[in-house]
Amino acid sequence: ADLVVLHLHTGNAYQAFPSAHTVRTYHRIFEQSGVDVILGSHPHNPQPMERYVFTDPFTRRQKQGFAIYSLGDFVSDDIFTWCHLVPLLKLTFEKGNLGGKPHTQVSGVQVLPVYNWGSKSGPELRFLDLKKTARLVQNGQRPPFLSDLCQRELRHLNHFCDRYFLPENGAYLIASTEG
Repeated sequence: ADLVVLHLHTGNAYQAFPSAHTVRTYHRIFEQSGVDVILGSHPHNPQPMERYVFTDPFTRRQKQGFAIYSLGDFVSDDIFTWCHLVPLLKLTFEKGNLGGKPHTQVSGVQVLPVYNWGSKSGPELRFLDLKKTARLVQNGQRPPFLSDLCQRELRHLNHFCDRYFLPENGAYLIASTEG
């Protein structure tokens, strides 16, 4: 395969960050299997992304992996607010040659944070661009379906997204964690 993507169901539920055990597990999977991308699930809410440099066990070449520790729940009617934040990822891959051999790698990551809004009174569900909707609410242009409670939830999710999920300075590939 040109590139291997692993979807892994692991991690502690309802935590802003992966545990040290989960981080070590991801790193070990990169190092022992040579996968290029790990897309995590299970915690129900998003957890940060990481760029991890390792030596491919088959080619012995240095390689850069990409991991997101949790994509959260795509559709959630969970009572926990963080579960209503959905990161939509766009991964860009680059194919070429490295040292005269074919090489494919992740060359870019774009994230669209989405607010998974659900009506408290009926079966209505909307996926709203979190940042755009937060700006509208901040500017007094609240969508008519957003209650006061939903506005508070939206502001909280926007804060959670900036503080815990999205890396600093908009650099979506972050340095690996030591240890």
